Amino acid sequence: MRRLEVLREAERDLRDLGIVLTRAATDDGVRHALTDVVERFGFDRAALEAELDEDLTTGLE
Repeated sequence: MRRLEVLREAERDLRDLGIVLTRAATDDGVRHALTDVVERFGFDRAALEAELDEDLTTGLE
């Protein structure tokens, strides 16, 4: 069972490594402000934050 767990851990590590390498290879260095991204998808950041605050106040998460 220990050997199986070691193999599963190695699989997770390799998957993470693959993600890191893919991101590093495709990263063009361009970064975007969260507000710009939110607006690009047709939302208003202030409205989203107000909705989140209301959900937190009423106990919804």
